Amino acid sequence: MEKESKKSSSAFLRIAGYIKPFKLQAIVGPAAKMIEAVIELLIPLIMAKMIDSIPKHQGDSKFFLLSGLGLLLIVIASFGFSCICQYMASVASQGVGTHIRRDLYKKIQTFSFRQLDKFGAVSLSNRLTLDIGNIQFAVAKFIRLLFRAPLLIIGSTVAAFIISPSIALIFIPIIIFIFALLIFLMSKTIPMQVQAQEDTDELGSLVQDQLGGIRIIRAFNRSKHEKDFFLKNNKALNFILEKIGKLSALLTPGSALIINLATIFVLVLGGDRIQMQTLTAGELIALINYLGLVLQGVTVLTTLLVEVPRIMSSCERLAEALDTEPEIQVLSEEEINLIDSERYRTADPKSAKTYALEVAGAKNDNLLCVNSIDFAYARDAKPVLAEISFALNRGESLGIIGATGSGKSSLARIIQRFYEASFGQIYINGKDIRNMERAEIIQNITYVPQKPLLFTGTIRENISLGLSEAEKDELANLDKRLWDALEIAQAKDFVEGKQNGLDAEVERNGRNFSGGQRQRLSIARALALQTPIVIFDDSASALDYATEAKLNNAIRNLSWKPAMIYISQRVRSMQNMDKIILLDTGRIVAEGTHEELLENSQLYKEIYLSQEKPVEAGDNNE
Repeated sequence: MEKESKKSSSAFLRIAGYIKPFKLQAIVGPAAKMIEAVIELLIPLIMAKMIDSIPKHQGDSKFFLLSGLGLLLIVIASFGFSCICQYMASVASQGVGTHIRRDLYKKIQTFSFRQLDKFGAVSLSNRLTLDIGNIQFAVAKFIRLLFRAPLLIIGSTVAAFIISPSIALIFIPIIIFIFALLIFLMSKTIPMQVQAQEDTDELGSLVQDQLGGIRIIRAFNRSKHEKDFFLKNNKALNFILEKIGKLSALLTPGSALIINLATIFVLVLGGDRIQMQTLTAGELIALINYLGLVLQGVTVLTTLLVEVPRIMSSCERLAEALDTEPEIQVLSEEEINLIDSERYRTADPKSAKTYALEVAGAKNDNLLCVNSIDFAYARDAKPVLAEISFALNRGESLGIIGATGSGKSSLARIIQRFYEASFGQIYINGKDIRNMERAEIIQNITYVPQKPLLFTGTIRENISLGLSEAEKDELANLDKRLWDALEIAQAKDFVEGKQNGLDAEVERNGRNFSGGQRQRLSIARALALQTPIVIFDDSASALDYATEAKLNNAIRNLSWKPAMIYISQRVRSMQNMDKIILLDTGRIVAEGTHEELLENSQLYKEIYLSQEKPVEAGDNNE
């Protein structure tokens, strides 16, 4: 419990640090609100004096006019200070939210895929929106009300003691009882608020999965099952939110009941004091007004404090993401040597890892050198890749084939350093990628995914996406480069068929294009960059064999002669590769040319024979 308390405090201080650039607003805002509260506390006393002066100034309209004008000026002043506070609170809250959102978004960009998987897209989205919204709400509310509420409670109590100490004693047990009720309710709602946040993330993830797989769900008649599953999770979230709501709802009416009972008691005692001439009618009205201010102050304070669990939960979630060190960082050569020395020291002495490709100097002789790579998605999990080694030079092609789950796509992501290998090294032009900035890796490697993602805009904007503005300006004929890329990707014909050509509209996720068209546009986008290394991750799976054959032929004759890695489950796509690697359960079980593998690998031969059946060309391209 103490550890959790320290964690919450640390998270709160971490997020509270974002108020520093807004010190002026954080000081002026509460100060203006406190002045407003002082004016509010003075009004009942002024009104009491005016009421008690009525008998003395009967018929004196000038007195009442001046008194009314004076009271009006005081009210206007109170309004002015309130407006100042509101403005300061708005500036500070929006500024704090903007700064947190900026830093969190920048931090998310540094996360490895493993870290993104750990947090989850829905959770990170909720942190960027809901949790930051909670912090903005807290900053605004606390600037406006945090100091005002205690000042109203304390000031009203002091003013009541000045008017009538005996009646004012009623104020103390009222305040104590209400705060006891508040502490009790907070102790109950804090763990519920944390659970509610977690349930919200889970429900969001569920909705994302269901919407993403809606076609599969309908195709397999699973709509009712998924609906029931959603309702079950939604009911669980609703249950805990209802419990929080019911407990929180007790506070305000409970406080109001206590204050109303106290008001009746004050009226009874006050009436008796008036008869005894130890209290005036104006003072009795002032006491009742101060009871109302106490209720107002307590209500505001309880509203703030009830929100504390939710705000603290948001602080913890934001601090967790902001303080997460990126798993993938640029390392110096000394750091890399230290890490590798420790890894080799603890490796199995009999393993090939201890005398792999690096010994032969392959890292300096090749454009790309992958040396004895191991990888697991979780730290202590079973490796999905083990002892993967190969090398490539410009103009060479490598095919990677294997069953689903053999680690093909994982290897592609590791080569780009989206995931950090558990063991081994990857070199580009003799330089360890751990010693390279992300921009340098991107300048050397282009990746074409199986599931293409197109952005809302135009075909031109999508194809030139990887080019910086400076690169676009430097290219004498950008359009020619884009059209060349489209021609190689077998996309030129259908783009030319569009009314606006390169400026044709692309709807969200490219939904106005077929699957094959999206894949070819994605390939064209990669080819437009003309990087030394291109990885095709089953990126022609939606194309028919005839179109894929044309694509492969065009790619083999690229003018800048890149090293190409071609991942596929189709043997037909691999036949003309310089070298083919066969993966099985994360290991290289065979390698060589197509002919060599047919002769030497029974598994490869079985895959080949299973695919060599009459295939009708599908209409996947249009």
